Amino acid sequence: MSDVFSMDFARLGDFIEKLNLLDDNVNAAVRAGIHEGAALIEAEQKRLAPSKTASAIKTGSIYSTKKGKLKVDVGYLSDSFKKNGDKDGLGLIGTIYEFGRPGSSPQRSSDTMIQKRGGTEYEVKKGTIQPVPHIRRGFDNKSGQAALITVNYVNDKIEEVLD
Repeated sequence: MSDVFSMDFARLGDFIEKLNLLDDNVNAAVRAGIHEGAALIEAEQKRLAPSKTASAIKTGSIYSTKKGKLKVDVGYLSDSFKKNGDKDGLGLIGTIYEFGRPGSSPQRSSDTMIQKRGGTEYEVKKGTIQPVPHIRRGFDNKSGQAALITVNYVNDKIEEVLD
């Protein structure tokens, strides 16, 4: 007994055409999935953040690394650290909440410091700020769901093209 291998070349051409379409469609699906996943992570980070700094949490643009991986930045982006007049950017305040602040400074011996607010100087008591992680914790909470969103986008596109 012997098995015979045969192929219908008309269908092979159709299959090759579908594979060519697949490349562009999968790239678009990956980008859409990454964008939606990043929005999910951003929403979770904003939910966990102190209300004062939640508006400074943003999603950047999707970019490609030197190794060809697609990435997107979510959190306090560079615009969040720009000063608005006399005020520090909300990104600085947010990172203080994220990582905390020690209560004492080895460089300064006094228990107070001078801060300017609206042109007026105030004496403010130094103190410990306990960390309230929201950027990393928001990523950890939703990264699995974000990855599944991207996988589902790609699977749907593959099924759509190959059917």
